[in-house]
Amino acid sequence: MNDKNFKINLCKDLGSLGDVFIVLLNANSKDYINSVLESLKFITDKGMGGVYLTSARPYGYMTKHFERCDIDTTNLFFIDTISCMAGKSPGEHGKCVFIENPSALEEVGMWVNSLMERIEMKNKILIIDSLSTMQIYNDIGTLTKFSQQLINRLRLRDESGIFTTIDTEIHEGLHNTLASLCDKTIKV
Repeated sequence: MNDKNFKINLCKDLGSLGDVFIVLLNANSKDYINSVLESLKFITDKGMGGVYLTSARPYGYMTKHFERCDIDTTNLFFIDTISCMAGKSPGEHGKCVFIENPSALEEVGMWVNSLMERIEMKNKILIIDSLSTMQIYNDIGTLTKFSQQLINRLRLRDESGIFTTIDTEIHEGLHNTLASLCDKTIKV
């Protein structure tokens, strides 16, 4: 895929959604990380703030990518569900909350609510990176219910969301449910 066209098409798709949206971003494994980074760059450049939930890569690793891509994280909080499995102590450390593991969905949900309330911007967003990874640690029924609850919370609060998946690694039932609940599915 041409890198320039990839960015243009992704930004065009995101830009067509208006101020409040919920998107299922379904990328192939080759373009996945670039899709996530370009999406985050687009929304922060648009003046949105919110919560970035990572279960795929540790917070410290991702912040290096954000800096390299000139992504402004001033108005973002982070939830990291993977670093504690590699020895990081759980709890809140600066702008990041470290949760013991990706299967602690109730704790994740509570922190999403708490951190979203701290954002002092009108346009708020939740980015989940990635449901494909979270399904490794959770049964599909539980993860589907959790995703539905998050989407409903976002809609009730007039907030946006980007739920990311890797196209070949997402359970078909979870994908179909998410696609039906989201405003748009963007395939990269």
